[in-house]
Amino acid sequence: VLGRLAGLPTRVVVGFRPRGDGPVRAADASAWPEVLFDGVGWVPFDPLPRPDEQPRPVEEDFRSKPDDPPPSEVPEPTDQPTATPPAAAADGNAGGRRGPGTPVLVGAGTGGGLLLVGVLLLVLAGWRRNLTRARLERGDPAQRIAGAWRELTDALRLARHPAGADLAA
Repeated sequence: VLGRLAGLPTRVVVGFRPRGDGPVRAADASAWPEVLFDGVGWVPFDPLPRPDEQPRPVEEDFRSKPDDPPPSEVPEPTDQPTATPPAAAADGNAGGRRGPGTPVLVGAGTGGGLLLVGVLLLVLAGWRRNLTRARLERGDPAQRIAGAWRELTDALRLARHPAGADLAA
């Protein structure tokens, strides 16, 4: 399929690949793709790794090798005091108190919203189940038959195939 998407003529060949000398068995049946190349002909192509080889990720072939980073220039320590305040006190957070970060707040809000939606869906499912049970199990036989008809028409309406007005229970 990928070969055809690339504009190459391809086909699937079915045959046998016997394992060494001996009889050819049903277990030797195989199917493999072939690609037609001009001047070469049909070339078999097996996209699956061989059973005796460990598959190698293709991504390794396309990752660029990182260059050696330039040596960093670290200032040498001195015994002289500096006028620069320490980095912890210079960030404007002198009290040392930090609130939750934005990702935590977004995650908590999303999780709370999903929890609320889940609870709402559970409540609706429970309400629907109680309605169905009331329609089918309560009352005399005539009421249960009418309830079953209402269940059927509700199901048809939900499936976007409403029962015609000419149909009645």
